[in-house]
Amino acid sequence: MPSINGYRLSRYVLEVPASEEFTILHSTLYGSTAVISSVLLHSTHDRITNSSDTSLQLDPEDIRRLVEQEILISDDVDERDRIRYLVNSAKFNYTAMEVALVATRACNFRCKYCTEAGRFSDAHMTDETADAAVNYIKNVADAKGTQHLTVGFYGGEPLLNLEGIVHAAHALREAFRSTRTKLVLFAVTNGYELTPKAFDRLADAGVVSFQVTLDGPKDVHDSRRVLRGGGATWERIVRNMIALVQDERLNALGIRINIDRHSSLSVPHLLDELQEQQILADTRRVQAYIAPVIPSFHPEDNWNSYVLRGREKGEVFVRLWEEMATRGLPVVAFPNVFPCGLHVEWGTLVDPSGDLYACSGFLGMSEYVKGKLPDGRMSRSHLRFLTEPLPDRCEECCWAPLCGGGCKYIAAITGRQNCEKAFFDLAYPAFVRISTQQDVEWRDDLQHLSACL
Repeated sequence: MPSINGYRLSRYVLEVPASEEFTILHSTLYGSTAVISSVLLHSTHDRITNSSDTSLQLDPEDIRRLVEQEILISDDVDERDRIRYLVNSAKFNYTAMEVALVATRACNFRCKYCTEAGRFSDAHMTDETADAAVNYIKNVADAKGTQHLTVGFYGGEPLLNLEGIVHAAHALREAFRSTRTKLVLFAVTNGYELTPKAFDRLADAGVVSFQVTLDGPKDVHDSRRVLRGGGATWERIVRNMIALVQDERLNALGIRINIDRHSSLSVPHLLDELQEQQILADTRRVQAYIAPVIPSFHPEDNWNSYVLRGREKGEVFVRLWEEMATRGLPVVAFPNVFPCGLHVEWGTLVDPSGDLYACSGFLGMSEYVKGKLPDGRMSRSHLRFLTEPLPDRCEECCWAPLCGGGCKYIAAITGRQNCEKAFFDLAYPAFVRISTQQDVEWRDDLQHLSACL
């Protein structure tokens, strides 16, 4: 690969045109981003291919900054070693640890595409199991030197066991009160039971961040996310969210919009309604984001046929991100799958039975149990996932740092590796462009700079 001053662009760096004046350089390996004058970048390319050209070029300070960001790398670096190191080190990096406590396997909804369909039960996590889980989490975090611990309450529908969440949250806060580990608590809920009264109880326990799902405007959402016995859910969820965003105790609300062929065209209408209701007014605390519906082992009405794939998926995501950006809504979440619990040692879901899982899609499937409380000793099945190397053909791919070889859950359903290259090729450069443009005041901040963070 051509080089300049002993350095070359990393194979994992994208060149994304941001405007006529500027180009974004983004590393998928390190997540670093630089914005550079397009004229300067093009002249640098010319100089790389024509060593006698002494025209405009990167100055030593520009090179230093780009090397620091791993956008430029030394000529003698073999990046295959770097991607192997990234994948392997991420498996055992407990600096930031994520755990989900499955408060209950029961759910008051019967969503058409649910990944847990066919495996619900009435099992609630008892206080004794919650205490054992807290003790397990504390022991691991202390032993591994965890600096940032995120604990989510999951289900089923976790708010069906509100008192269990409150007990576990108090126990977690007490366990980590005098440690150096920063503890963050949140709940993933369908929003139906997230009433002002329930929020009072949760806020008192320190749970003030939530993810709630809406799949479209009322008619679309209510055709997909229905009550267990039948019935609409949209109006009550929206009513709860209106009250929630007006409460100063709320820390963060992520509104997940699940999209597939059935719902994607309705998303602008949903955004209309959310903006009209002022639910998205405070973008510091409240952010909507789109997420793909993924295949299920037991979908209703052959719902897997609606799942978006490849370029079609990319085109839909880009269109909706551009729609959000036009409305002044932040584009903040890209649906990459690495690292996920099946790829790492530190990601864990604790089932009400005390079983440990690495992926929510496998809850209730005994062949995928990762371990058991109280000690969490790793099972053979998870050890197989954890030690599986990145396929050789993936090492050369610039998307490997984002996909890690593909979603293992989807591979278990389809029986083949889940390669998302066609989606990434189209969607990720657009995501980088839109999100970077939102972060930077182009004309005022960058006209006088050749390269910057």
